[in-house]
Amino acid sequence: MITEKGSWILFFSATNELIRYLTEKCSISIDGISLTVNKVSDKSFEVSIIPFTWKNTNLNFSKKGDLFNIEIDMLARYVFKALKK
Repeated sequence: MITEKGSWILFFSATNELIRYLTEKCSISIDGISLTVNKVSDKSFEVSIIPFTWKNTNLNFSKKGDLFNIEIDMLARYVFKALKK
């Protein structure tokens, strides 16, 4: 985690199964919090947390190594499946 311009940047490791559905600016839910993905790499992704979200969710208690419930946007799954055909 780093702070940048009044926001918090959180980095998440992820499996290939999850990464394949992610692109920059796509929606993702982390522990029930809807967020936008900033960047995606082969094994990780990052999101930016604005001050309101930081203060009003449990993300401000997060630390390296914590486990999270991550849900992918259903539209991304449908598009991925359609493109595989």
